[in-house]
Amino acid sequence: ELDVKLIEGLVVKAGTTVRLPAIMRGVPVPTAKWVTDGTEIKTDGRHKIETDNYSTVLTIKDCVRKDTGEYLLTVSNSAGSKTVALHLTVLDVPGPPTGPINILEVTPEHMVISWRPPKDDGGSPIINYIVEKRQSKKETWGGEPRELAETVLAKDILSPPEVNLDVTCRDLITVRVGQTIRITGKVKGRPDPEITWSKDGKVLVQEKRVEIVHDLPNVELQVKEAKRSDHGKYIIAAKNSCGHAQAFAIVNISNVSAEKATLTWSPPAEDGGSPIKSYVLEKRETSRLLWTLVAENIESCRHVVSKLIQGNEYVFRVSAVNQYGKGEPVQSEPKTVIAKAGDNIKIEIPVLGRPRPTVTWKKEDQMLKQTQRVNYENTATATILTINECTRSDSGQYPLSAKNIVGEVSEVITVQVHDIPGPPTGPIKFDEISSDFVTFSWQPPLNDGGVPISNYVVEMRQTDSTTWTELATTVIRTIFKATRLTTGVEYQFRVKAQNRYGIGPAITSESVVANYPFKVPGPPGTPQVTAVTKETMTISWNEPVTDGGSPILGYHVERKERNSILWQTVSKMLVSGNIFKSTGLTDGIAYEFRVIAENLAGKSKPSKPSEPVFALDPIDPPGKPIPLNITRHAVTLKWTKPEYNGACDTVFKPGPPGNPRVLDSSRSSITIAWNKPIYDGGSEITGYMVEIALPEEDEWKIVTPPVGLKATSFTITDLKENQEYK
Repeated sequence: ELDVKLIEGLVVKAGTTVRLPAIMRGVPVPTAKWVTDGTEIKTDGRHKIETDNYSTVLTIKDCVRKDTGEYLLTVSNSAGSKTVALHLTVLDVPGPPTGPINILEVTPEHMVISWRPPKDDGGSPIINYIVEKRQSKKETWGGEPRELAETVLAKDILSPPEVNLDVTCRDLITVRVGQTIRITGKVKGRPDPEITWSKDGKVLVQEKRVEIVHDLPNVELQVKEAKRSDHGKYIIAAKNSCGHAQAFAIVNISNVSAEKATLTWSPPAEDGGSPIKSYVLEKRETSRLLWTLVAENIESCRHVVSKLIQGNEYVFRVSAVNQYGKGEPVQSEPKTVIAKAGDNIKIEIPVLGRPRPTVTWKKEDQMLKQTQRVNYENTATATILTINECTRSDSGQYPLSAKNIVGEVSEVITVQVHDIPGPPTGPIKFDEISSDFVTFSWQPPLNDGGVPISNYVVEMRQTDSTTWTELATTVIRTIFKATRLTTGVEYQFRVKAQNRYGIGPAITSESVVANYPFKVPGPPGTPQVTAVTKETMTISWNEPVTDGGSPILGYHVERKERNSILWQTVSKMLVSGNIFKSTGLTDGIAYEFRVIAENLAGKSKPSKPSEPVFALDPIDPPGKPIPLNITRHAVTLKWTKPEYNGACDTVFKPGPPGNPRVLDSSRSSITIAWNKPIYDGGSEITGYMVEIALPEEDEWKIVTPPVGLKATSFTITDLKENQEYK
């Protein structure tokens, strides 16, 4: 017999001393064996096993995390054996986060770092992380945790707003005229903050060119068809009852930033019969026809061009020089055009020739079809390709050719359109399902938006609700474990991919019920009444044919009078064996019994009921009758009385009292109480003994009178204040 709490699972903190007691009975007296992880436990070090004829106790001192697991107790004798599982969970502080620490971004003011969760969470989900730093020349670390100076009142969690703009928006944002200004970030706070956007002191509102999206925690401001006047400082402010916060972004529309470009080239295949002395480098903006000198007398095949205007597009050409003069130039290819989905792309390529060349455009190897969104036009000096509101499908190579009767030239323009990623590749696969967690996985999106996936966002909802709850926003791997679920509740999960441009559409899982990965056991065998008195009956039964895939934790015993339809539970706690003694019967009444098995998944269906049996004291038969006198009409007989008249003449030691507990305490006394034992050994309990000891000692002292107590409570006096006792 085990306390049901041990079967359901005992949860303790690391450093605790745990006692796992069990009562055992059998004829002959059984032996006990404790096993965990397939290894028998012996009395050694932190483990101590104490076993007598009626009980066995496993004590584990100073528990550590590795003590977590299932402990199997097997009691056996020549008649058979029984095994029961006890579950122990040891909680501790988490292990170290999994390294290495990766440095993702470095600026003069901040660094962005990342790490992986610890391999061991201490048996409880990670709540948060503490980040510390130190200068390499110092020995002290900053960021140590602090205890609160005052007590905290339990109430709804309120938090002031936090405003964090995305990394791409923290530095200077440069946007060309006609493009869309996008400022994105996250806002947190409880209650949800009130959010306002402003520019140069003027509050921005939703209008034709201005779009404001607040889907907390995500926020976004869009200013379409940017003008020169849109440059300036954009401020986002958040305010709730706990405080306020703000952040800002600087937007530049003008071309004032100085940039550099590094150019390289190869020597000419022909030097003209004289060694190459130097090179001449020229440049021009693609919107102009005039070439300007960058540098001459360049001796190497490499040069850094400075003082370029950010946002402008340039073409360069290089000429080789020998003692006879400057040769024909070679021209650079226009650089790759990169745009964000939704932007307008305009590519202008100078085209010169006499007679005027015929210009054609292709997309990959097909002639480019002109539409309202994609078209090109040819002027006297250039060809202009325009793609309005570009999409990912516009990415690719655009071959360009110009031809007249003199000759033909060609060029290839590469367009890269970046966007938010597509949905992750499904279906979402459930790798493990349990009573309070599920683990599921997915594959990366087929379309990453043109830039690497940075993380995934995982959400959950109960199927009877339309509200999705955010579980995690920084999932790096394509697998996730959703914890703290409610057993028996049906859930759905969805996953979104995120890159530097935002969060893509979700892929949604099938519905799944959080449940044990096994079933309830089958019904036990039909119970048989093996012993009867006028007040008690002892029954036994066979184990279920199937345990449902999980060990049987114990049994519930029910009984009813033969003429009643109401079954009542008579076992106050789970019965660990397959024998039970039912007491409190009424003399002369017939009773039926049935048994229910239980494992981690729940209770089985009841067994078939036993045959009805009357509660009567058994008596021995009289002695053999002997004839004393025989006549023609009568026979006189004599016999002896039965040796056993139905009274119980065999008693055993009682079982242990149940549920010991503290009712009251003072500076020098403690009042405890307990329940009567389930098993009285076949005789009425005559008294109870109370013993006391210090926690670190095993020497027990009797504090009750030698004859014991009739009551089931007792006050222990003359104790030392602030001293612990067991």
